[in-house]
Amino acid sequence: MATKLFIHPKIGEEIGSISGHYSFLREEVIVHRGRELLYHTGYAVADSACCGTGACVFCRVAGFISKRLPGDAPRTEVDPITGAAERREIEDILKDREGCTQVNFF
Repeated sequence: MATKLFIHPKIGEEIGSISGHYSFLREEVIVHRGRELLYHTGYAVADSACCGTGACVFCRVAGFISKRLPGDAPRTEVDPITGAAERREIEDILKDREGCTQVNFF
């Protein structure tokens, strides 16, 4: 498994797009299969699209924490989740725990 560098998003910062905006609400770590799993919960709002409006709560899974890196900007080396069965299992856990409608993997 190839370790990747994950740069943490700023919590509470609103990021605009052509159709709306999104923001990360919080960062969480849970233990899954004996390893620390890093993920973020956020929301997205489509309120300036020509085809209508909508919103959702989402989770972005960084992966299993391999190493936390020092410095001013929060960065972590993670082992991404690549297996389909494990992704589905994590997706079910997070949808139940966070009430999110979608789970994205880094």
